[in-house]
Order: sequence, then C-alpha cells, then structure tokens
Amino acid sequence: MSTTITGTLYVYFETGSEGSSWMVLEDHKTGWDGAHYIRNGDNLKVEITSDGISVVLLDKKLEMLNTAGALKHSYLKQYVKAHETGLKQLSFAGMWMHYLPVNVDLGLWYRIFYELNDKQALKATLTRTRS
Repeated sequence: MSTTITGTLYVYFETGSEGSSWMVLEDHKTGWDGAHYIRNGDNLKVEITSDGISVVLLDKKLEMLNTAGALKHSYLKQYVKAHETGLKQLSFAGMWMHYLPVNVDLGLWYRIFYELNDKQALKATLTRTRS
C-alpha cells in the first residue's frame, strides 16, 4: 500500500532538535496535518513548470543517511562537522541536518530546496510505500 502526498518542499528546524529535517508540506492542509518528513525509502518527484512546460528535476527513491552512515561513506563524510557540543553532526548549506540523501546530486538537492523552491513553481510529490 502506498500513500502519495503533493505539496511544496520545506526545510524544518525546531530549537532543541539539534538539526533540520527535509519535509513536504501537503497542499490544502495546515500545521502538522500537512507536514510530512522525507524518509529513507520514500520516492520524491520534483517538477518545475515554466511557460507552460513541466520538467522533472528529480524522481527517485531516496536513500537517506544520518551522521553515523555519512561517516562510513567516502563522499558524504565531508559533510560531517564538529558541533559546538563536541559531537559530530551532518552540516549542509550552513545548517545542522539529521539526514542527507546518498543517491542524489547534492548540488541539485541544494538548488531545489534553497534556490528554486522560493522563486519557481516547484511541485513535489512524495510517495511512501508501507509494508
């Protein structure tokens, strides 16, 4: 059984959580009813529409790694930084993060969350399969 959520991309930060999380804010819902964390194994499709033409920027089942996983990954370990508490944590775009995708170009990930998201008509579709 799968669930499909359509909405906008969002980077969520809450004081005390010691990091930010990737989310999709579901269309036509408010508050926590419409907030969905992007999790390992979710499929994320991101489309941009300009001048009536829609282009798919990303359509992938995500493999997300936390700090411990990133430390074992030869490329992603560069994103692990020492936190002010002395603990190590993922850092991306100047923010502490809980997870990063291992199978998505991080330049594209940055662009869709931080550059294009506020300026363009991006549509995010999150599909989650439950067993």
